[in-house]
Amino acid sequence: MHRHGSYKRNVWAKERSWRILVFRFRCANPECKRTCSVLPSFVGRYERFVWDVQEQVCTNVDTQHSMEEAGRAVPAPVGPICTRTVWRWFRRWRAYMNELESQFWEYVISLDPALHMPRGQERPTRRLQYWQKVWMQLVPKKVNVRLFHGLYRLRQSCAAYMV
Repeated sequence: MHRHGSYKRNVWAKERSWRILVFRFRCANPECKRTCSVLPSFVGRYERFVWDVQEQVCTNVDTQHSMEEAGRAVPAPVGPICTRTVWRWFRRWRAYMNELESQFWEYVISLDPALHMPRGQERPTRRLQYWQKVWMQLVPKKVNVRLFHGLYRLRQSCAAYMV
């Protein structure tokens, strides 16, 4: 692989827009000629909003807010976010959670086998809230990213493992 070029992309974080530089690489094999972009881990392919913004919006939807209210709750200049976008994000992250259920728990337990699992009254009824509660217990110890960022990394590592 050798550097083939770069382009700039606007990415929306919690309170402002960032302009990031994305490098493109081309395969050195003359038969391949394939190019790929190397994105930072806090944003996905074709995404304009970082994972933390998407997690905030999906958490609002999960806590009994309507999708319209969740999109409007994002402050300017990032928000408000279109209801259809909120629906797409919520659907996609729910599918990721379904896909990564066993890998998530395997990863969590490998980081801290003695982790306190919320039970009874302290266990949230919704899966997203439950996963966030468990994930946030790992933050001071071994994890330095929020849940969606961690799930995206976990999903990417599983995809690389499957290839």
